[in-house]
Formats: sequence, structure tokens, C-alpha cells
Amino acid sequence: MTQMNFDLKDGLPSVSFTLMPDDATRFVGFMRDCTGYKKQNEQLKQRLEELNPFNRPVIDEYDEYAKAVITLVEMAKQDCGGSARCAQVLLSLYDGSYFQVDLADVFCGLDERHTNAALKAIRYRAELMTEPHQAIENGYKIFEDLWQRWQSLHVAKRYKRHY
Repeated sequence: MTQMNFDLKDGLPSVSFTLMPDDATRFVGFMRDCTGYKKQNEQLKQRLEELNPFNRPVIDEYDEYAKAVITLVEMAKQDCGGSARCAQVLLSLYDGSYFQVDLADVFCGLDERHTNAALKAIRYRAELMTEPHQAIENGYKIFEDLWQRWQSLHVAKRYKRHY
């Protein structure tokens, strides 16, 4: 019988168990493969970082998407020119057949912080294939309220000028 001891580096005593000789040989081979895969994965991550054209650390896209949506929601709940613009972006990402965004108006009328939030929201909506209400806590209720408040932004016939 072979005694195995592993320090899991969690501050607790080592994990110990006993294996039959053939099982011990198989287990050691398995652990060697796992270590090899871990090293290979680390090398791939390092290579991806080197190839990153902006040399920025990898981010959690869902967190960035949620932050952008929250920034826009906070503005859409206010009562100023930027509110309607932020609501247009959010509601268009939520239901583009019912609400359309006037990009020139939005991007010429928002400050830098809200313009960047709008761009991130648009980007991550496409990349993550996740609707904005799904990116934030209590999103269904928040977007239901936005829909009611900004009903006036609805476009009845999307291309009415062309038909």
C-alpha cells in the first residue's frame, strides 16, 4: 500500500490516503497530466495577454456590462436631457423593434461618462448575447419602470419616412 499526502495550502493539515500500488501509479500519472495541463493553460493565458492589442488586463465582461447598464439606468431615472438619451439606448437594447435609438442625438448629447457607458452597453449586448435587464439585479422591474416612464420614445413604424 502506498501512503499519499497532499498539502492543499489552505492552512489545514495535509490530506492523506492510501492506495494500492497499481492505483498509486495511475494516480501519480493523472496528477502529472493535471500539472502539465495547468502549466499549458498558464502559458496560453500569458500568450493571450501578449497578443492583447491594447495591453490591458482581461476583464470580467459581465461586470463591465452591468456597470454600464447601471450608469445608464441611473441617468435615465433623472429628469434632464441625458435621461431620455440614456433611456433610448437601454430600451433599444432591451426591445429594438419597439424603441429605436437616434445615435447622433445620443452621442452628441451625452457627456463622456455616459457616452462610454452607452458604447459599452451596446458592445457587451452584442458580444455576450445578454439583454441589459439580465445583466443587473432586479432588471425586469427596472426595465418595466423605464418602459412605462419613457413610453413616449416608442417609434410606431420604424421606417415610416421611407414607405
